[in-house]
Amino acid sequence: MNLGLLNQSDILLVVVDVQERFRNKVFQFDLVVKNVRKLVEGFKLLGIPIVVTEQYPQGLGSTVPELKESLGVFTPIEKTCFSCFDSENFVKQIEKSGRKTIVLAGIESHVCILRTALDALSKGYEVHIALDCVSSMQESDFKIAVERFKQAGVFLASSEMLLFQLLDDSKDAKFRSLSEIVKKYA
Repeated sequence: MNLGLLNQSDILLVVVDVQERFRNKVFQFDLVVKNVRKLVEGFKLLGIPIVVTEQYPQGLGSTVPELKESLGVFTPIEKTCFSCFDSENFVKQIEKSGRKTIVLAGIESHVCILRTALDALSKGYEVHIALDCVSSMQESDFKIAVERFKQAGVFLASSEMLLFQLLDDSKDAKFRSLSEIVKKYA
């Protein structure tokens, strides 16, 4: 039975379409951005790769400035498709990493996150979704997406759950720094 145990050497984070035009349209957008920042900073601390996508940035704007601040230097993958796996550049970057466990965060739960999760599962990846790091324009679409994730066998967690699952012990040298990141975004 697959329990969804996490391993730092086999996991990567995919941040999907956290863009400016969604700011005043997506349910609890600011909270989602805050939690995505926590996840990004924790994954960076642990040395885990992060892939960022932007859906049609000419129309929807770029990644929001506060998330850019947490990401540091990055090159987003521009796409127009809903599933990240329909982007050749995305697939190349994921395959190049050699990692088989994907954590998804971003927008929108019932469109790009769902399609990406389903495609990842169909290609043999293990998928985890940080539920406090995803949303949709309508709260009802978010809730329905969560049910669909469950039906598909996606592992559901919070950003904090994921971060601490990646450490084995509070004596880990990075525990204190990771705790500070979590407190910073509490």
